[in-house]
Amino acid sequence: MRSASLWDETPVEVYVPYLQDPSFAMTLLVRTTIPLDRIVPVMRHEIRQVAPDLSTANIRMLDDIVTESMGSTPFITLIVSAFAAVGLMLSAIGIFSVFAFGVASRTREIGIRQALGATRGHVTRLFLKEALAPVIAGVLGGTALVLGLGRIIATLLFGVTPTDPLSFGTAVCIVVIVALAATYLPVRRALQIDPAATLRN
Repeated sequence: MRSASLWDETPVEVYVPYLQDPSFAMTLLVRTTIPLDRIVPVMRHEIRQVAPDLSTANIRMLDDIVTESMGSTPFITLIVSAFAAVGLMLSAIGIFSVFAFGVASRTREIGIRQALGATRGHVTRLFLKEALAPVIAGVLGGTALVLGLGRIIATLLFGVTPTDPLSFGTAVCIVVIVALAATYLPVRRALQIDPAATLRN
């Protein structure tokens, strides 16, 4: 049980009766669906019935305590996620622009390839290889960066490590899907090129 922070290691603990090891202060957890402003008077009344001399202070919702322990981490995570989303969008726009220009400038080459027997599958694989090459290089570079900055990244994570297979695999899949989606229209345009018309021009 983490008693101070979400990032604390879970220690080995032994629970004993309170009367066996009394303390000057204690924390009482109450599970309830009643709003805080309504449950506080009830709790104070019940405690006074059991221990009239016992004072109660700092009654708060557990969610508020968790939020306080996290500090500015949620805000930093939001900023980093926003930058990642913008970066992913710019990457998609860049890939689309490069391949749209590539198809437009290689119309004659594509037409000649098709005239010499290249199938739609050959043309598709040609562009997909060119699209995935920088993506694979980026994934490898990103993997090295994550491994190098693992300790810093870990301070923004809870319940998962920077190299968690599921999270890492999901991120890689998203990047690959975005890259493939960005090349869809240029590849489709390349497949619509008429070899005969290209050679005549």
